[in-house]
This record gives sequence, structure tokens and C-alpha cells, in this order.
Amino acid sequence: MPVRLLLAFVERILMVNGSLPQMSLPFMTAKQQENICSELPVLHLSSLELLTAIIKAMGRYDYMIAFLSPFKRKIG
Repeated sequence: MPVRLLLAFVERILMVNGSLPQMSLPFMTAKQQENICSELPVLHLSSLELLTAIIKAMGRYDYMIAFLSPFKRKIG
């Protein structure tokens, strides 16, 4: 189902927090990581806008509640 793929894509974007695994550190400079982290808010906002569009198109808000519940636990 294409909607599930889009939801999986949104979830992966929202899970990005800017931290790097130890094995990636030798390949990325501090400036590169800073540049990536500075773009994360825009990337997260875009993914939330995509999620909103999916929910509106489906007309089912229970999906949004179920999808965002794990994030609320991480934030709160």
C-alpha cells in the first residue's frame, strides 16, 4: 500500500536527530555535522506537512494519533 510507504518515509525522517554512529565520525567533519543538524528542523517540518497531507487525504485522524504517539513519549 503506497500510504504505508509514505508513512514509513515520514517516520524515518522524524527519527533523524543529528547524532552519528561512532563508525561515521572519521568520515565527517564537525562542520559537516553542523550543516546537517542546521537543516533538520526544516526537514522535520516538511515531513510533518507531508504527514498532514496524507491524513487529510485519507480523512482519518486516528492514523495521526497512532502515528505520533511514540514520538510524544520520546519528547515528553
